[in-house]
Amino acid sequence: MKDHGNWPTPVHGLLLKAALGDTEDALEAWITWRRRAISLDHIDVSTYRLLPIIWRNLSGKLSSDEDAKRLRGVYKRTWLKNHAFLHAMTSLAGDLERAGIPMLVVKGLPQAFSYYADAGQRVMNDMDLLVRPNDATAVAGIMARRGYCQSGVLPTQTWRQVMRTRHALAFINEGGEELDLHWYILHHDARHNVDDVFWTSSIPLEAGGVKFRAPSAALHLFLILAHGLNPCSSTKTQWVADAVTVLRMKPELDWEKFVSEAERRKLGVPIAHCLAYLRDSHGSGVPDRIINSLSSSNRGAGTSIRTWTMNRHCNSYLASLISHFIRFRRSESPKDSAGGGFIGYLCDAWGVQSIAKFPIALIYRLRRAVGRVTGHRAQERME
Repeated sequence: MKDHGNWPTPVHGLLLKAALGDTEDALEAWITWRRRAISLDHIDVSTYRLLPIIWRNLSGKLSSDEDAKRLRGVYKRTWLKNHAFLHAMTSLAGDLERAGIPMLVVKGLPQAFSYYADAGQRVMNDMDLLVRPNDATAVAGIMARRGYCQSGVLPTQTWRQVMRTRHALAFINEGGEELDLHWYILHHDARHNVDDVFWTSSIPLEAGGVKFRAPSAALHLFLILAHGLNPCSSTKTQWVADAVTVLRMKPELDWEKFVSEAERRKLGVPIAHCLAYLRDSHGSGVPDRIINSLSSSNRGAGTSIRTWTMNRHCNSYLASLISHFIRFRRSESPKDSAGGGFIGYLCDAWGVQSIAKFPIALIYRLRRAVGRVTGHRAQERME
């Protein structure tokens, strides 16, 4: 099975079994993992995110486990933090409703409050909401008035450039709460009305007595897998746990809509690999016909290049440039980027205010890329 850059390691596989498996098998996997003498003081993010799920799955079997209190503590902390996120999202949703701006809650919050048994099982570092592109500027203003500041924007980059070259932007308040504002659901696809299906098929979501709207189960699963393909993700386990949970909760989800969206986004083949992994490693009830259909879709040089880019754009300058080009080609108006076609688009992405300054910006980035490659090779020789 092809690894798309964010596959769980064998060690993570043990933990996923402890989190998602039947009680006896899960307990055996947990004991095997603990016998490796791995301290909970030195675990990675992928492991940490599974601890509250493991606690809920095995709490009745871990009463004498020396780590039981710590697992329970992670679970309780997650529950409290997620309800704080819910309170913040509820307050913001009220402002947007009064302004007449529709929104969808996406990713972590629907997963935590709709698919897991309770909100203490899904670790969340931020909240995500989707608005229509024409509303993004107004929403950014509302968030600024609520004390949220933009994060990750280049010092020279204007809001127009951010909107043109990104699909989302993080905002953080003084308390450290992060909210990711999306005006497109995926980075590589910014075509006109490309996300309409998410709005037209959205479903009601009630969390803590508050009503929101969220993507349908089929599109929610699609998003989980699409983000699971991202090698830049800090965790290799969250997408697996989330996807298995959705498939168990919604075994009769709309597979036709799922397949249609994966094919429309040119992600059929890599998504098929994800589904095959879930079927083979966790017994998820994914129909073979769905995997076979996706495996035979979107084949060609363009799909291969797109998949290669997704797997490497975090650490490859060439892949990063190709990623920008794919986004440029799949935007609402590729030619309207402060002039200059793709060069103008790169100026926007890099915060360059004049095409005349583009050569300097390009040389700067090429030198940095060469420096990183040279540094990595030197480190490999030392090791």
